[in-house]
Amino acid sequence: MAAKNKRTNRAATSEAGRTPGEHTTTDLHLRASHHREELLEEARALMAAGRVREARAVEKRAGQVEQLVGALESDIRSGLH
Repeated sequence: MAAKNKRTNRAATSEAGRTPGEHTTTDLHLRASHHREELLEEARALMAAGRVREARAVEKRAGQVEQLVGALESDIRSGLH
């Protein structure tokens, strides 16, 4: 009986090669910063469309993400990455 070819899961193998905690804080910081910018763009679009209440809610969420980004920057500077 012939052996079956098995495809390896690239995501699993790349994660397995990583040491625990390696660059995760920096990666999270970049993702959170990007998400904050996307939220602010969405808020500007909503404001331009006259949807003020929704824009303020999105701005509030962007503020929460901003706090997360600040905490991550602090962790990175203190060497906890």
